[in-house]
Amino acid sequence: MDYFSLFQIPQKFHINKNLLEKKFYSLQKKYHPDIYKKKNHNKNDYPISSSKINKAYNILKDKFNRAKYLLKIYNGNKIKKKKILTQDSLNKQFKLYEIIEKFKKKKEDIKNIDIFIKKIKNKIRYYFFKINQEFKLKKICEAQETLYNLFFKKKILLILKEIKDDYVK
Repeated sequence: MDYFSLFQIPQKFHINKNLLEKKFYSLQKKYHPDIYKKKNHNKNDYPISSSKINKAYNILKDKFNRAKYLLKIYNGNKIKKKKILTQDSLNKQFKLYEIIEKFKKKKEDIKNIDIFIKKIKNKIRYYFFKINQEFKLKKICEAQETLYNLFFKKKILLILKEIKDDYVK
């Protein structure tokens, strides 16, 4: 049983988080070990474990993990190893790393870092929009490439936040 089926929600990238949360609490009320034991059920008779419900909920509530999980479903539980990095992608990544190195060395003012963080956040929002469209259109290879870009931008964002935190100290 996939996690979408567990929560009885459509298998798509854009989900109703309120509905997911309601289904989560409903399942926990039904299958949590403390409650399930009170109903005189044998522990081995659990149709669904509470930990599986927690794991499924944590994956589906997070956009990054949900996209990764959807790719696994579409690719038969495997992320296909495909050449994702084009020369253009690599050049963009190197440029981002060069900018980060400048921020580290020059001790740029915090305003420039904030501007750059805002640009990265906007790019992440764009990629989430794009991956939603790709899943809708069943463009799985494109969605995989977009997910790769999302994870890369998320990594850059974390590095920038660390640099900013070091400036503030």
